[in-house]
Amino acid sequence: MIRVFLIDDHEVLREGLKKILSRQHDILVVGEAGSGREAVRALRSLEVDVIILDITLPDSDGLEVLNRILGLKQDVSVLVYTMHEEIPLAIPFLKAGAKGFLSKVAPSKTLIEGIRQVYKKKKFLTPQVGEALLQSWQQGETPLTHSALSNREFTVFRLLASGKMVTEIATELGVTKSTVSTHRRNILEKMGLKSTSSLMRYAIEHKLI
Repeated sequence: MIRVFLIDDHEVLREGLKKILSRQHDILVVGEAGSGREAVRALRSLEVDVIILDITLPDSDGLEVLNRILGLKQDVSVLVYTMHEEIPLAIPFLKAGAKGFLSKVAPSKTLIEGIRQVYKKKKFLTPQVGEALLQSWQQGETPLTHSALSNREFTVFRLLASGKMVTEIATELGVTKSTVSTHRRNILEKMGLKSTSSLMRYAIEHKLI
């Protein structure tokens, strides 16, 4: 039996997923959470095989939640399930340890297939994401794009791009304001940008928020 845990801030969506997955003989939903902190607390006492993770959560960036989950349960398989377009965001999350990346517009049978694949420790990607990932490896990464950022820098990048202030980000990530400011400076330097407003424009243009 594949034990699944759902992380999504929309209760209606979670209820819908539970109904869909309950029809599968080999899948059991063992828990759910509507925020990153709630998920981490619940996962400390649960045995889980696969986690379905949304990127946009009310209290945490999805990449930060992914890092916390994998720090807590190294053997769990995480399948990112999001309304965002797959290609711009897939690579950072896969680099951070997610086993799969899937858009919520995909049919339910694709999600079920994804759960079964990542449970077997296999990568699960749509053909479009697989092609983009292959091109990234073949062409190499450039320091003028978001792919040059570390996991923590990419998290700070998305939080800044969403309009959050340095103080808010520091509180959310549990670090000092000076640490966030240092990350901001490094992000701008790596991406060849001059200001937070240019960073926000980049994020919007590349559909990263």
